[in-house]
Amino acid sequence: MHSFPRLSGQDLAFHVAQLPTPRAVRPDTIDANLAVGRAKVDASDTFEQAAAHLSSREVLSILNDGSVFSAVLQKR
Repeated sequence: MHSFPRLSGQDLAFHVAQLPTPRAVRPDTIDANLAVGRAKVDASDTFEQAAAHLSSREVLSILNDGSVFSAVLQKR
């Protein structure tokens, strides 16, 4: 089990503000860890359930993608 870092409200806002804008996805640039992580988040009912099933690489990819990161936070 790999967990998301615990961020305070101010730290969380700073992290989200630093994320890059989404880029167009091409077949040769798909992040497999992000794709699998997104699927696990979508299949989870709670934040805890999602966090319990993500690998460290999936967590890192999610922390660097604003849309999936937001989806995880909505499950809190």
